Amino acid sequence: MSGAYALLLNDGSFLVAEKQRGNWRTSSISMDHEELPKLAAVFLDGRDVLGLQVNLPARNENEARKAAPFAIEDDVAEAVDDIHVALREPSSDQPSIRDLNSVSKVFMENLSAQLVELGLADAKVIAAHSLLGDGDILIEGPGYVLGRIGQRTFTLDADIGTDVLIGLCEGASDVSIFGAGLASALGAQPAGDALETDERVAEWLATQVDAGSSGINLRQGAFQVRRSVDLGGFKQWRLAGALAA
Repeated sequence: MSGAYALLLNDGSFLVAEKQRGNWRTSSISMDHEELPKLAAVFLDGRDVLGLQVNLPARNENEARKAAPFAIEDDVAEAVDDIHVALREPSSDQPSIRDLNSVSKVFMENLSAQLVELGLADAKVIAAHSLLGDGDILIEGPGYVLGRIGQRTFTLDADIGTDVLIGLCEGASDVSIFGAGLASALGAQPAGDALETDERVAEWLATQVDAGSSGINLRQGAFQVRRSVDLGGFKQWRLAGALAA
């Protein structure tokens, strides 16, 4: 995927990341901006999205999509009918083991309507934590923590407390922690720097996708992009057929 990307911020504005001369440049644009660029993807910080891995022994993708909400009903607070589930593409070696993202249907309905109004009906929607690679990892962000521990990916508010993070890390043998402050709070050595600003987060996410990382596009099922069918060619073919008859 290539093009411009944007991180949706809490105040409803976009932080747009565009590559210029090999480097990412970010700019803040409000939701009512008339010159919003065409975006390949909109990133969410992921606090409203839960990532899980489940076993879905389905015969096809349609069956897998229908079964997915019931496979995670014990892991989510909402009723099954109130959640939207998006799946990562299956792997060739373990096609029944699927990574998924769960989010409130109301959240997706509101977000999708906003994007359509802004002319972004074709943009993918990706939660930041779905772009984390394999292995247990915590990344200190601006007011939140991105993480993958075991079969879960998540974004937690930074003020959630170290006890919660320590509890999540129990049983994980080797957690890579990015950010000196977070590592110190957890009694560990940092594996690298934090993503301390929204700009750093937007650039990092854009870099992952631009390099080919496959996040989970939340616009699936009822929220997938619906492309209109051009019937012009069909009408011309039908007219030609009628004239030739």
